[in-house]
Formats: sequence, C-alpha cells, structure tokens
Amino acid sequence: MKTHHLIYRIMIFFIPALFLVTTTSRAGEFTIDAAAMVKAHNEVRAKVGSPKVKWSKELESKASKRLKELQKLGCVMKHSGPGENLFWASAKKTANKKTAFGQWIWHGAVQQISEQEVVFMWAGEKEMYSYEQGICSAPLGETCGHYTQLVWKDTREIGCGRSICKDKSQVWLCLYAPAGNIVGQKPY
Repeated sequence: MKTHHLIYRIMIFFIPALFLVTTTSRAGEFTIDAAAMVKAHNEVRAKVGSPKVKWSKELESKASKRLKELQKLGCVMKHSGPGENLFWASAKKTANKKTAFGQWIWHGAVQQISEQEVVFMWAGEKEMYSYEQGICSAPLGETCGHYTQLVWKDTREIGCGRSICKDKSQVWLCLYAPAGNIVGQKPY
C-alpha cells in the first residue's frame, strides 16, 4: 500500500491530469471548483463518520489573502497556524525545440490538478495514522496532520484556493472552521 502511495505522489507531480478544472472560486490568478472540493472532502469524511462540511465564502476570502502572502514570499510552503492544509505541485516540464547545439529548450507549464487529487494526497496520510493509539508514525519530513484536519469531526466549513507561482508551480490551500488537530483529542 505504501508503494501505491509513493507511486501516486510521483504521478501527481510529474504527470498532468487529463481534465480541466472548472470555475467557481478564485484565488490569485486561477480558479478551483468549490463544489468539487466540498464533495471530495465529504467523501473522505464519510468513511470515518465525520459530518459533512460546507463551503464558506469568508474562509475562501481568507485563503485567497493567505495565498497572496505566500506568493510574495516565493510560494514557500509555510503554515500560518492550525486549521490550514497546504499542497504544492511542481511545474510540468516540457521541451519541443533544440538549440543550435542540440540541447533541449525546457519550458515550464502549470499542471492540471483536480480538487479530488489534492484531497486524495492529504487523505493518503491515513496509512501513517493510528486511530487506536492516537499517534502519527510518519517518517521524518512527513505528517498525518493534513489527514486529521481533513476528517476532524468538529469542522463544519471549508474555504480553499490555489495560487500559481512565477515558476509555474502551484500552491493549494484550504482553511477549516472550527480548526482541528487539537492536542489530546482524536479527529473522529
């Protein structure tokens, strides 16, 4: 199962999705589909019995402001506190011409990534989380916090967006209210 998770992580960063993202929510220059994001969240939450979440325009606005801050910092992956999930994807690198010396000329393009894929990546942390023990056994540099926030039983609203960086990489951000990941409490 861990091999499947690793393969999917590699695929998500280097193979573009084969469908377009629809427009209902704007963050930075590009849009996300709010209904698709809520649906993806609620599908994962239903698996553990957490109640459905709904879209919050207020959280969407806060997410947009936060993404603009991150863009100014060079699209760094820096959390601002509890109740926030971040996702980053590299640019898709392509080459279609060579220089006079036979070297490829590389170009960056924005990958097409769906809301469901972003939520799937966060949900993939479940394999490292032990509900019975209430602990995360993630290797150094990884976490279970995106997953536990995603399914946090007290969360009722989300607002999300994405930002495209100068190098054509992208940052997705979801804010949650009430925020989860409270020390000493289980997510569901």
